Amino acid sequence: MLHETSEERHEKLHGQFIRLIKHFDKDGLDDFIQTANSLTDWIRRDRSLNQHQRDKIERFAVSNGIDWQICNQIVNSQKHGGPATTHGNSSKASLGGEKCARQERW
Repeated sequence: MLHETSEERHEKLHGQFIRLIKHFDKDGLDDFIQTANSLTDWIRRDRSLNQHQRDKIERFAVSNGIDWQICNQIVNSQKHGGPATTHGNSSKASLGGEKCARQERW
């Protein structure tokens, strides 16, 4: 495993942020968002942290928090080929004016 603790994962996220500040591109943004989205799971599973520290992540990863919603929606859109529809299918998001075909969700 490349990263064994949530602290190492956080350091990766920080490095991705610095790279984005220096040179913004969509691949870097995609990497940053995916790492940020996974950090909560890393923190929850990290036994080197005490329970109080792990509990604090619940205050960050609230479903009504706008930062969390944006990050989570973008990751899920990338992962499943587009935003979820009411019929369980997904339609690929149109980013940068590009049209994408509809795709069934796995």
